[in-house]
Amino acid sequence: MSEDILIINNYYKDKIDPRKEDYLIHGWESKEAAEKRLKQLFDHLDLVGKSIIDIGCGVGSLLSLIKKNQINTKYLGVDILPDMIKLAKARHPEGNFLHLDIFKENFFKEGSFDFVYSSGIFNLKLTNNEAFVQEAFILFNFLAKEKIMVNFLHENSNNREERYFYTNPEKIFKLIEKTGILYKDISVKENYLANDFSMVITKRV
Repeated sequence: MSEDILIINNYYKDKIDPRKEDYLIHGWESKEAAEKRLKQLFDHLDLVGKSIIDIGCGVGSLLSLIKKNQINTKYLGVDILPDMIKLAKARHPEGNFLHLDIFKENFFKEGSFDFVYSSGIFNLKLTNNEAFVQEAFILFNFLAKEKIMVNFLHENSNNREERYFYTNPEKIFKLIEKTGILYKDISVKENYLANDFSMVITKRV
């Protein structure tokens, strides 16, 4: 097991409990905050008739929102932790979920999904967060036809903890530039929570 996977596993192992609500399992500070994060990304998508991959899907909170809004879309959730996927399948028997380290075992073709969605995968402090961000965006760009939606913990947070990775939009822009990937538009959403920001990235057609 790699050091980064060990960090991720140790963080979540005691949180994955079928008796808990989604936000507690995912390590968010409150149910309201978790819903606001989802809403920032979800509100910028027209999912009807589209396909979406939820990378780091956890127990399927995005699928819960899709179902709640009765949206007809093709959803796939992938997560590196088998216990997350097991619980996601239990909560959403009709859902499509895979236990997969997609950064090591990507078997999807280029442009396999209209949208790539990822919430929370950049939050933990790993061995090299900046390298991981670049690796992730290269993969996201490969998989997405239209848009990429992600969020990060903001470095302006008043209650920062050592185990988390904090950054700002300008730093992420620079990391994306270093990959050489060019996008049509990058929209940043801030101030919906004190310690968070979201990015909605539109690919060049």
